Amino acid sequence: MDLGLNGKNAIITGGSDGIGLAAAISLSREGANVAILARTQEKLDNAVNEIKKDAKGKVVAFSTDVRDETSVISSINKVQDEFGKIDILVNNAGPSSASPLEEMTNDQLTED
Repeated sequence: MDLGLNGKNAIITGGSDGIGLAAAISLSREGANVAILARTQEKLDNAVNEIKKDAKGKVVAFSTDVRDETSVISSINKVQDEFGKIDILVNNAGPSSASPLEEMTNDQLTED
């Protein structure tokens, strides 16, 4: 299937396992360059190896704690340095809440 993603640049939070890893594999198979973000470097390294098996695009990983704004900004800057721009965001990491996203505070977003 050609989704027209060849050469697009994606960030996937929570990309080291589960739904995030599946999204990264799918996007990379379609030719997208993929940056996965998660907290644990070992899990990121294993995920990169898994994604690269069938990837048509570039795959990178950055250890990022989405509860920490400074960590997120740093990783976004690294992805932009690597890819030049960001076309796709799959925001798969973070807590759940009964509040609409636009009404959530940073404190709600950083709760464990």
